[in-house]
Amino acid sequence: MLYDNAQLLGTYAEAWARYRDPLYVDVCIETVDWMLREMRTANGLFAASLDADTDHHEGTTYVWTAPEVAAALGDEAFAFAQAYGLSDKGNFEGKNIPKLKGDHAARQRFVAARAQLLAIRDQRPQPARDDKNLLSWNALLVGNLAKAGWILGRKEWVELAIETEANLWTRFAREDGAKLLSVAHGDKTTLVGNLSDYAWLAEAELALAAYARWARPGQAHPYAQRAEGLLSASQTLFGDPHSIGSFVVSADRDDLSVRQKDWFDNAVPSGNSSLLHGFGQIQMLSTDTRWAREFADLSTAYGGLCKNVPNGVAHALDGIARFAIGHATVKASGRWEELRQALNGDEKTAPQTRPYRPVFLVAEPSATGFAVCVGQTCLAPVQTAQEAAAVAGMSADPHYVYGQGQSSRSSYPILLGMVIVEAIGYKERKYRPSWKRIALLFPVFLLILWVALSEVNYFKERFMNGIPTTRRADMYLYLPDSVVNSATNLFRDKEQIRLRERAKLLTVKDTYGRSAHLYRKGEYFVSVAQAALARQDYAEFARYIGTGAQLTPANLEAQRLCADLFFQFQRPLDAYQLLEESLIFAKKDPDYFRQYITRCFMLDQDARLIATAAKYQGDKDVSPEIQADLRLAAAQAHFLRGNFSEALKFIKDYRLDQTADGYLLNCQILWESGDRGGALAELDAALAAYPAGIRLLEMKARWLKESGELSRAKDCLDLLAISMPDKPGPLIQSLYLLPGDANRSARSTIAEKAIARYGNQEQAMLDLARFGNETADVALTARLAKLAKERRFPNRVRFDLVHVECLLNAGRARETILLVDELYKQAERDQWVAETRMAFEALRTIAYFADGQTEIGSINLQKLMQNRKVPPQVLISASRKLIIAKRYDEANDVLIQAHLQNESSQAVLQQIVQLKLDHPRIAADLETYLRRLMENRRPSKEVLQAALRRLGSDVYLFSGNRETLLRDIETKLR
Repeated sequence: MLYDNAQLLGTYAEAWARYRDPLYVDVCIETVDWMLREMRTANGLFAASLDADTDHHEGTTYVWTAPEVAAALGDEAFAFAQAYGLSDKGNFEGKNIPKLKGDHAARQRFVAARAQLLAIRDQRPQPARDDKNLLSWNALLVGNLAKAGWILGRKEWVELAIETEANLWTRFAREDGAKLLSVAHGDKTTLVGNLSDYAWLAEAELALAAYARWARPGQAHPYAQRAEGLLSASQTLFGDPHSIGSFVVSADRDDLSVRQKDWFDNAVPSGNSSLLHGFGQIQMLSTDTRWAREFADLSTAYGGLCKNVPNGVAHALDGIARFAIGHATVKASGRWEELRQALNGDEKTAPQTRPYRPVFLVAEPSATGFAVCVGQTCLAPVQTAQEAAAVAGMSADPHYVYGQGQSSRSSYPILLGMVIVEAIGYKERKYRPSWKRIALLFPVFLLILWVALSEVNYFKERFMNGIPTTRRADMYLYLPDSVVNSATNLFRDKEQIRLRERAKLLTVKDTYGRSAHLYRKGEYFVSVAQAALARQDYAEFARYIGTGAQLTPANLEAQRLCADLFFQFQRPLDAYQLLEESLIFAKKDPDYFRQYITRCFMLDQDARLIATAAKYQGDKDVSPEIQADLRLAAAQAHFLRGNFSEALKFIKDYRLDQTADGYLLNCQILWESGDRGGALAELDAALAAYPAGIRLLEMKARWLKESGELSRAKDCLDLLAISMPDKPGPLIQSLYLLPGDANRSARSTIAEKAIARYGNQEQAMLDLARFGNETADVALTARLAKLAKERRFPNRVRFDLVHVECLLNAGRARETILLVDELYKQAERDQWVAETRMAFEALRTIAYFADGQTEIGSINLQKLMQNRKVPPQVLISASRKLIIAKRYDEANDVLIQAHLQNESSQAVLQQIVQLKLDHPRIAADLETYLRRLMENRRPSKEVLQAALRRLGSDVYLFSGNRETLLRDIETKLR
């Protein structure tokens, strides 16, 4: 088809100007050659098309089989087939249409081969040609021939365009272009022209108006006048007097009931989109102002179409874009080739960085240089073509700058004179710093930057963050302090930096600077948090108290509130660190120390208590009341760790038995040592000395219950209930006095009563959960664990631990394993204290054995025993449960480990001896442990009597010196 080849010619020419691909030049050359060879008719115009069929079969002339190519090209056939994608199978109805797969270099290799194939193809039957000459399609060819000739420097193409236009004007124009015919065939010219005939011919005339002067300088060229006449005629014949846009056919057509407007492009541009190009370009060559109005009006019609269906109005978009870029005119007396080179370059020139812009060449005999107008703006004349190209925005050299030659030199300052730019020609730029200027301005910049950042910080803190205690002086010192801090902290680790910052915050209360601002900010945050807590806005409280406490380390109330929050959020390690670091400021505050002691006992942090007591015990600044509390707490911690001798030493050295709590501790040591009768006697004496000692009465009730004296225990609990009607202890302790299945209903009633009355008290619910564990009441422990989560008890992990142990005691080992695994997935796990983590590990290990997963159990048991920090009671409890699971060897190994890690603990040694006496399967080394126990202190009468009975049995024949051991035990009993 003529119309598509005509349009491709101009498109490939513009593509070459932009990308410099030599393949695009070849396409243009071969397209023109093909049209001249096969499409030109005797009247100097071009035929409409060639048929697709030859002998009623599509493509016969143009397709090839592999054997045909092989016969034609010989040895070169294989390489040609690879380059053009030929195969035996074919790519079109069993045959091949050659399609280049490589680049331009590969194509150049086969120039001769293509010529051979073309010669053979010319011998084949040829497709029929449609010899009609269509004005519109020939007009498309004229415009694109002129443009391609100008861009590629082919004057013969512009000459061909000029000749074709003359033939068109002779054959189709009537009344000097006021009326056009449309179709010519032979000697006949028929059909009245429609809108596209006028619009496309007007575009062709404008292209010739632009470039004909380059091909034929010194001649008269009527193309601008013809273009304006055609545009004027199009509006007369096809324009809509009542609206925007032009109709496809003229108004004098009486064979149509309705005339339509064509807005959308198809294989060819629509008439209205071509008019848009014409209206935009004719403004550069005409003094008539109507064309600006016509362009503006027609552009508005395409506004919505460009937005909604841009693909359908591409030619109109192109016209609008080119008008926005600006068409250019260059007036000169000649030197057109020099200008073309500057505008378009050649194959050696770098690709264009700007879109193609039409340039109209206008002869001006008196001009000595080039006068350039872009759009309606005309600039001062320039002398060189390179300058003209730069002014027109179309220089082939992307680095060219108007007004500078290749050898010109200049310099100018930038960045307030701190950088000097040396321009050499119009391509080269050298930059060098002006150190003198930099030295002069740098302090000024620093000062301005300091003031600006300080003011910004002040505004941010005072107004955006809403901190009313912000002082402007602090903000001005904030930045230099931050720089110094960063430098001094460069080689410190995070903990050293934290401690250093904390120390600074303690000394800046009445000073100025960064630390002073942070301290005042912290005080403000604490006040906001306290106010939020008072109105029960816990979200705002949590938001402010952490930062407030961190910035005011000496504010004990802030530290206490923040520690409570950490415990609530299951972050006990952070809470203990916070409390311990703030104890130094609480040397006169007994309540603060007591809270710390209580929190340590809640999570079995005996080692922390012992270390803290040792730290502050000799400090003269600590009040006597705090000293007494720490000594008693240390003695209780030693007792809980089984170090009875250390606990007794504290009681003796500091006369702790002169207080009710100290007396009670002494009784507990006697009880745990096995002297239960002596312990009860001492407890009665203590009650006589301290009749108001509630804890003494609670302990007596517990011991009586353990001794089986339930009625006496009930009497104690009744007294406690009378003394403490609002306390949960007596009610929960009464559950232990109702053993057996017969009392299940009564226990359930009391448990429900306790939950209803004391459900918000964490310690009471934990004591109830422990009762559920001892009675293997899984439903009760599960309920209390859920209750702890719902009410967000700070130590709710203890409820989970009790529930896990209860599941194991109830024989539900598989559920124990699954529950521990689920708990390990919780985010709070990272904040579990070590004792809690090891307790879970021990319970899961035992559950593996109970579930029959002995290999996994053995692996976990080895890991547990390798940990030297496992609490002794965890190991003793694990051994008991292994005995129940009949894993006697593992139980004995755990007992050995418990003793090795706690050799000085009488409580551990006594429990080991008791377990070995009760279970002959692990009693092989009973003599060794029994003698160590007797060496450390006199065991209880009950233990010695039990040993005497067991050792007298034939079961215990393991001792090599049993008779001597029996005599020693009898001696101890006397």
